[in-house]
Amino acid sequence: MSIIIKEILAEQTREIRQTVLRQGLPAATTIFKGDELETTFHLGAFEKNKLVGIATYLFKNKSAIQELFSDEKFMYQLRGMAVMENEQGKGIGKKLVEFAECRLKEDQIDVLWFHARTSAVPFYEKQGYQTVGEELDLEPAGPHFKMYKEL
Repeated sequence: MSIIIKEILAEQTREIRQTVLRQGLPAATTIFKGDELETTFHLGAFEKNKLVGIATYLFKNKSAIQELFSDEKFMYQLRGMAVMENEQGKGIGKKLVEFAECRLKEDQIDVLWFHARTSAVPFYEKQGYQTVGEELDLEPAGPHFKMYKEL
């Protein structure tokens, strides 16, 4: 299996967001605040030219994890990472995260953080991310933990 990671447009994320993250919810819930900002980028994972995974990265210029960092850090937030159900367990999510980490390090970004679904916490811990605080109930997606990694 050969997976290619490359930058995609916000519109290209929406079908997988709907299928994996917002199933049964209105299509409008697949449009995230900040999707169209110049500092935002979207990654797609392609297998045989078919989009099978996505992730969105948004620049956050204020400390989003104030409980950990007292001074200003350059941070990005990961939002809406999803891999099609029949493609999960093949390392696609890991490749999306690794690709973004390399790019963010090159851009001198200090921290990548996000709200991870509780069920996904072990996946991110294997990639070196740590949880912060208590479990949160984020509507409409359900229980999450805030996680981060210094790059």
